[in-house]
Amino acid sequence: MFVPYPARGHLGPFLAVAAELARLGVSVRMVLPVNYAGVAAACGVAPLIAGSDRGAHVPPGWALSTRVDRWRERRRSATAIERTFGDDVARRPPRLIVADPHTRWGRALPGTRVAWLWTTVPRSAAGREPVLVNGMPTFEPPRGLTGRVRFHGPLLAPEQSPQRLDLPPGRVALASFGTVFAHSTRWLRELANAFAGSDWQLVLATGSAPVAALGSLPPNVLAFQTVPQRVLLERVDVFLGHGGMNSLLEAAWAGVPMMLHPRSREQARNARRLVGLGVATMLGSVRGLPGRLDTLVEGRAAEVAELRARVRAAPGPRAAARQLLHLAELG
Repeated sequence: MFVPYPARGHLGPFLAVAAELARLGVSVRMVLPVNYAGVAAACGVAPLIAGSDRGAHVPPGWALSTRVDRWRERRRSATAIERTFGDDVARRPPRLIVADPHTRWGRALPGTRVAWLWTTVPRSAAGREPVLVNGMPTFEPPRGLTGRVRFHGPLLAPEQSPQRLDLPPGRVALASFGTVFAHSTRWLRELANAFAGSDWQLVLATGSAPVAALGSLPPNVLAFQTVPQRVLLERVDVFLGHGGMNSLLEAAWAGVPMMLHPRSREQARNARRLVGLGVATMLGSVRGLPGRLDTLVEGRAAEVAELRARVRAAPGPRAAARQLLHLAELG
């Protein structure tokens, strides 16, 4: 049984590993919100519907009422997930529970083996249970992680969007800033307008902001609320992102340099690490953006190629699935 935190960035790595187990003929079920049930079923994973990912979204601004609403939504979601999780385990005890460190109910079930799956940089490896990491030591700050921790590299979930885009000729930048922190329409418009009159083409994912709210955009800007990010990363020249672990792993896999605009402490740590590796720069102001992208693309090719080779050599979802299968057999 898989119990991820109900947010898209957490569900992706869990689905990647669960899909590999299903391909090996293992019966897998996962507790997740209803809007991910179809994706799970398509991967051969039995969905247990509970909770919501609404509490994981941060709208523009930081009003106290917004914080209170998010806290209440997360609490309601956690209660629903815990109830569904506990009831199902009581009826059908699994051989192994794979839990997100943000959802720690697995510890309370005696006699059930637990493994933890970190979807980003591990903040702790305390305890005795095995720990799997969606990431690589290359991205981690120096720390004394124990032998129980296995870095499996990119745990990339199957592409969820059937959308395909025909990209225009010339250099193309993809801008996509994750599913948690929303940007204001004003900021997105400023970003798009920075490309006006340049030789660059921009594909912009607006997230929760409706495209129509941005108004008239330069002709070399294509805006959509969502884009097939992994597919596009294989075809663009540079990625403008937020520094989330899934996105940076996808960009590194594709061999694309990054310009990053982090919004959380974790994203800022990731961004600093990538800048230190020579594969990224910080976005900061949008002033002079096309020229800065030229410099980034032309000056970091060797570093980007080296990171791409490292990421593609990582064990990946198949090795993670086989490790979990081994742990379940031990139980």
